[in-house]
Amino acid sequence: MYPIGVLKHLGCEIDCIVDFLKTSYPENESILVGCRAGPGISYDCCEYDIIVLNANGERNNAEKKNKKKYGFYQLANNKLEIFFLNKESFFQNKNVDFLNYVSLTDSALKSNVDALFERKKYYNQKNIGILTKRKSMQFALGCTKITKQMLRNAFNSNLGSIYLKMMSFSLLELLIQLFDNEIPKPAHLKYQMNSLKEKNVKTKEYVDTLSEYLELDRSNVSTITRSEKSLSFLLKHAKRHSHEVELFETKVNFFKEKSMYVDANLLVHSYMKRHGFDENYITNYGKIMNHILDIQIKEKTVLLKELEVLFNINKSIVKNNY
Repeated sequence: MYPIGVLKHLGCEIDCIVDFLKTSYPENESILVGCRAGPGISYDCCEYDIIVLNANGERNNAEKKNKKKYGFYQLANNKLEIFFLNKESFFQNKNVDFLNYVSLTDSALKSNVDALFERKKYYNQKNIGILTKRKSMQFALGCTKITKQMLRNAFNSNLGSIYLKMMSFSLLELLIQLFDNEIPKPAHLKYQMNSLKEKNVKTKEYVDTLSEYLELDRSNVSTITRSEKSLSFLLKHAKRHSHEVELFETKVNFFKEKSMYVDANLLVHSYMKRHGFDENYITNYGKIMNHILDIQIKEKTVLLKELEVLFNINKSIVKNNY
């Protein structure tokens, strides 16, 4: 069912997970995605990201409304995030961006579903470059927009400093996708950064610049604890699911116990980017945003210069790789 070569990577818990899926969703095909399914590392705090594919389409709007789309389960010491997807819309779903997967359970329609999973994996692997280029263009537009707003004094240096950090983080994710052909993994970003630095002198220079702008050298138990408490408060206030806060806190505490403070810092940035808080929200909660991202407010001239550097790095990687 699943390759023998991945058993050690997944851990002995996988048998319990497969039994759970077989019992709970006997008619559906299930696959494992995320860091647990890939060739790289995974930590004890990492959840199991599972896709359960509904074999049959919905018959009417009422059935569609009642279909479960997401589930979170605690199975012994393992956390399972299960995403329920429709067979009919699976391939077109842009949020299904896995590059590797491991089959977990079978279904009556296994042969057809297998082909669907393989097609989706092949499509994602083939088009990751195109998708990255689109994101690079969006990044360039974002840089230009923020620069113009700063020149018009549309917002203060505090807001500009927040945007600079988040733009720096977005560019880091773009570099990972472009040079490593990988999806950025929130709990493994430091590992992915180190991989980039080993590519060549230029990528090391880019990563060092982004590390400086993200102020990763300030990562320590005090700043991370403050970021953790502030972000947990914000997620709860924004009425995010309780399990999401739990997962975040579990990972941060794991990193703190291991003195992996940079990993925790990058994880915080990842959660911030994922939720895409708009300008009004950031403005209204500017103080707590400062605590979350450990903002050191910079002068307008410095911010404009660093935004220009980010724009030029993005321009350079697009020019030299496409």
